[in-house]
Amino acid sequence: MAGEQISDRLVDGLNRVFGAHRGFRAAHAKGMCCAGTFVATADAAKLTRAAHMAGQVVPVTVRFSNASGDPTAPDLMGGGAGMAVKFWLSGGESTDVLAITAPIFPARTPEDFIELLQALTPDPTTHQPDKRKIDAFVAAHPPLVPALMLALTSRPLASYAQAGYHAVHAFRFISGAGAERFFRYSWRPEPGTARIFLDGEQKIPPDYLQLELRERLAAGPIRFTLHVQLAEKGDDVTDPATTWPADRRSVLAGTLEVTAVVSDQKAGCEALVFDPTRVTEGIAVSEDAVLNARPGAYTVSLHRRTSTQTV
Repeated sequence: MAGEQISDRLVDGLNRVFGAHRGFRAAHAKGMCCAGTFVATADAAKLTRAAHMAGQVVPVTVRFSNASGDPTAPDLMGGGAGMAVKFWLSGGESTDVLAITAPIFPARTPEDFIELLQALTPDPTTHQPDKRKIDAFVAAHPPLVPALMLALTSRPLASYAQAGYHAVHAFRFISGAGAERFFRYSWRPEPGTARIFLDGEQKIPPDYLQLELRERLAAGPIRFTLHVQLAEKGDDVTDPATTWPADRRSVLAGTLEVTAVVSDQKAGCEALVFDPTRVTEGIAVSEDAVLNARPGAYTVSLHRRTSTQTV
């Protein structure tokens, strides 16, 4: 029951911030899916017995999205972006990796995130968040300030293909020999990263990120490399709001090649659910409370966006 209440409260909070939009996700509402392939490295295969890390070519669906829950919001409004990758395994199964452009999440617990959403809810008169509520949240949660500042002040992307994406939660690899190691994923774009610096006179289409991605893919594939940062003793594997020390070992785990836009964006994209806890044999979730609250929130969001009832 408590889990159901948290799930509803999370989606309610997102709907208050962004509005409730029938047929769309509560967060990352505006997105586009692409097809591609992933090939893992030999080093990845040593760390985990997961099927998609064995080195074979694995088909994937990649959804690039804006963080906002408002599908009509212009891309320049920023707020970060997401990259969700669904690895299609044999037997019709799949496993997902979800990542965002911020390296950390602005909440340590679902309750923290609900409180943050309350602070960010627009005032009905001004249609802007109340600065006093944001200041109160910051004062009550000093450790979350770095993550919150990253989320609120990031400059707009130049391209979905030129952004680094971070899976802010920790997971656990299990090798063929039974060895276990906690880690975090990140995707690095082959062409490097780029942001937009506005001069006040630029005229940029509201959907420029999708337009740019279509043009880029028409010229050829885009590539990302997957890296895993390995935790050491003492690293907190349950806190998505804190980075691990930069000197932690990083392993090149594979290469993702994105080749084309999915032709049917409704059935081949928006009908899909991407869930970071959908793991396969050889990978396990950590006890991160935010991570483990996400499936319930996705279930509520899916029900609401596909329900025929009035919201």
